[in-house]
Amino acid sequence: MIILGIESSCDETAAAIVQETNGAIAIVSNIIASQAKIHAQYGGVIPEIAARNHILNIIPVITQAFDAAHISYQNIDGIAVTQGPGLIAALHIGVETAKTLALAWNKPLIPINHMAGHIYSTLKNVDDFQFPVLALLVSGGHTQLVLMKQHYDFEIIGTTIDDAVGEAFDKVAKLLGFPYPGGPAIEQEASEWSNPNIRMHPNLQIIHHRRGVNPVSTDDSPVFVDSDVISRLGLPITFPRPMIDSPDFNFSYSGLKTAVRYLIEKHPDYNRAQVACEFQNAAIDVLVIKTLRAVEHYHIKTLVVGGGVAANQHLRNQLTEKLKIENRKPKTDLRFPLPGTSADNAAMIAIAALVKTKYSKQKTDYRKITADPNLRLK
Repeated sequence: MIILGIESSCDETAAAIVQETNGAIAIVSNIIASQAKIHAQYGGVIPEIAARNHILNIIPVITQAFDAAHISYQNIDGIAVTQGPGLIAALHIGVETAKTLALAWNKPLIPINHMAGHIYSTLKNVDDFQFPVLALLVSGGHTQLVLMKQHYDFEIIGTTIDDAVGEAFDKVAKLLGFPYPGGPAIEQEASEWSNPNIRMHPNLQIIHHRRGVNPVSTDDSPVFVDSDVISRLGLPITFPRPMIDSPDFNFSYSGLKTAVRYLIEKHPDYNRAQVACEFQNAAIDVLVIKTLRAVEHYHIKTLVVGGGVAANQHLRNQLTEKLKIENRKPKTDLRFPLPGTSADNAAMIAIAALVKTKYSKQKTDYRKITADPNLRLK
């Protein structure tokens, strides 16, 4: 089976050709027209500008996908399109284009939830998952833990109660003077942080205190050091890990973002690499701890990580190492997106459609498909 995938939920216009042969999945072409440089000057995505550029890009991108795959529309078996969630005007361009092509080419149209696409971006074979599956979805718009007992059976067991983790990365990057999108810049800057004081004092602990005073202990007697001294000496900063001890699987990132802003305002001579490193550590610590608790609670056999933040190497390393340390039996299989499918793309939409065609009983008249910016996994 060969599927044309179309994605336009935010600021990437994308089209892909994906083929399934005896269960094996092959991404034949995967074309993305990114608007990141356009929106960088505004510090974030402007919906109207995104929609206008989708109009300009969508037909050329689809044409390029066919050309790169060396096939024509007669060879495809269906068209998959992102129905939601996302920006309504952006989604509308993709959905209406897909509906028009489905009618003109007499092909079935398969509406796909964008977040399901991120889940299935990890799939190499349509029968690859061992259930139950837990999906950690981390992007600019979502932070979710999704439980699956079978294909296309989604239960959201945890979500952010405010900002998504990807949004927090972008906003903190802006505070630190990095351009949009900020996630890669934060990761790069964090990797460059090196503090000799940490090596000199391995037992040093600095505890974040909302009053700005940090207790420091190098022996049995605590010594209180003013936060101004900490800034000058370059001693470790500790940001809060919001909701890390809450009994549920929900997340919160607005408080962490605010903590970074307060520190920057109080200490204008802050070390940017140091702040980036500690912010990244705090953000990812919560993701890892909550995810591993859910893995244990639900006896998860396959853990998948999807979304733009899934490209973060620190997140990948922490999950990989912690799963090895726990040495669970049966072993949990850890999956990350296939190459080129962490950020928004159309290949993941086509892959999700292949699975949906095989396992889901949902049938939709293409004439009734409309863009849904608030579409939920179900």
